[in-house]
Amino acid sequence: MGRRFKETNTKNKTTLEKIKEFVILISSMLMISVLLQMFVVSSFTINGSSMTPTLSENQSMMMWKLSAPSRFDVVVIEAPDQAYEYDKSGQIKKDLFGNDVKKLYIKRVIGMPGDTLEYKNDELYINGKKYDEPYLDASRKIHPAPYMQDRTLTQYMEYARTVIPNLPQENTQLAEKNGVMVIPDDYYFVLGDNRLNSKDSEEYGLVHKRLFKGIVFLRISPLNKIGIAPF
Repeated sequence: MGRRFKETNTKNKTTLEKIKEFVILISSMLMISVLLQMFVVSSFTINGSSMTPTLSENQSMMMWKLSAPSRFDVVVIEAPDQAYEYDKSGQIKKDLFGNDVKKLYIKRVIGMPGDTLEYKNDELYINGKKYDEPYLDASRKIHPAPYMQDRTLTQYMEYARTVIPNLPQENTQLAEKNGVMVIPDDYYFVLGDNRLNSKDSEEYGLVHKRLFKGIVFLRISPLNKIGIAPF
């Protein structure tokens, strides 16, 4: 009897250990998943039309969080104009830590730190060099030229201050480089591909790097639109 009880007790202990190991494994996997979502890679669903026809509402994207953006990358940013998400009762949504949840925008990086830029005769010039924008071809077929108004970087900042008078000063503050006004360190100039219907740097000025949530690298839905950025 004593020996049989000892064997049964050993079996029960082994089962409990297996359950414990399974719980630890699942918990570890969940923790890794949460950390990946927070700091490495996560998904994002488009809400709005600022990137049409390149990207459309309700399409799902994957974004990478570990790299600094490059020119013409498609990026997800926190709203620089202090726009917030609201629930059905009209209250600002809160995150897990009780902080107000800002809206997220999806845009394309046009100007980098140290750049000066302007649109002239519907063409983009960065640091005096003309750049093609093939991602606008589909929109230009719908909307005849001129698609973009002639504006320098300085004029963009002046215009933004008139559109949103209470913008943080940093959003429209430029730096001087060799006698030319340029985008300061850590700031970016972003535009939506749907230039005629996009809230972007034309309205809220420059975007600080701390507001970048990720760089879009893959469209995952709908299935017939799966594709790799920058689209």
